[in-house]
Amino acid sequence: MTIEQEYLPRQTTLIENIKLLCYLIKDKGKKPCLKEEEVTRKKKLADVARNVEKATVEVTQWTFAVLEKRLDFKQFQRNVEIDWKAAELAKKNIEENSKEVLRAESAKFSSAMSAVNLQSKTRKKSMQTEMQLLDSRLKSINEIRCWRKNDLYNAR
Repeated sequence: MTIEQEYLPRQTTLIENIKLLCYLIKDKGKKPCLKEEEVTRKKKLADVARNVEKATVEVTQWTFAVLEKRLDFKQFQRNVEIDWKAAELAKKNIEENSKEVLRAESAKFSSAMSAVNLQSKTRKKSMQTEMQLLDSRLKSINEIRCWRKNDLYNAR
């Protein structure tokens, strides 16, 4: 049973007691009472007054309890909103950090690939140059052999 469900019957009881008190007060002025009836009526009035006071105190207590629950709920809502925003911010930071790490790794890989590519091109150029040198040396050696052969043929 919620606080509001408990509050309504007590409020109804308080209203009924107030109506009874009003009725007794109005009824007192209309007809004269005998002593015994007057004592009984005073007792009833005192009982009603006590019940009204008790119900008023209970209603006040319930009102404060409802207000306190409402404040607790509002604080809970604020805390949930703050936690939600913090989680969203953390998620955003994680995504941004992941993107930054990916960019850095991509740049590092790209740089390494460029270095390897440059190294390969340099090695290729060096090998081509070396092949040209060997080719020209081979031609020179062949020319020298041809000259020696010619010299040998001429010398015979």
